Parts: sequence; structure tokens; C-alpha cells
Amino acid sequence: LPHKSYPIHTRPFSSDVCFLLSKDKRGLPVSHARICDSYVHVPQICFDADDSDTDAQLNTLEKIPRIIQSTLLETATIYSIVLHHFSAWANYNE
Repeated sequence: LPHKSYPIHTRPFSSDVCFLLSKDKRGLPVSHARICDSYVHVPQICFDADDSDTDAQLNTLEKIPRIIQSTLLETATIYSIVLHHFSAWANYNE
């Protein structure tokens, strides 16, 4: 597919918007994705420990934290984040 996915905080919306969601971790089916003009995503990260065997780790037995990509949020939570950013972009009143 020729389109890039933009992080939701960049608010790359146009005047006419329709949101398609998928509970599948792989994303939208290709048949659905083909009808889209653009895509947004909610960046997600979590902290993990580095498993590399460095001398500092071996001596202190401490794990070095690192940031890795994650898919921890449920579809409904992601949709609420998307709607929040769209509402703010559209200047909707609460």
C-alpha cells in the first residue's frame, strides 16, 4: 500500500474523515486498507530490561532499562485517543 501511517499526535486530518479500526494485531485487512487515503497510529512503548552480558551488569546484577515497541492498549482505548486528537484538531467544544 502506498500510504504512510502518521503518529496521532501530529493530527494529520483533512476535512472529511472516517475511522476504520481493527482488533487484529496485524492491522486492517488489505481489502479495507485499500480504500483509505491515509493512516494514523497511536505510538506505544514500554520499558524492558536489556539482556546483554556487559561487565557492569554481571558485577551489579542490575538490568539496564530500554524502551521497546509494544501493543498494550485495547482497541477502544486507542479509538478514544484518536477521537480526542480529532476533536481537538476540529475545535469541538466539550
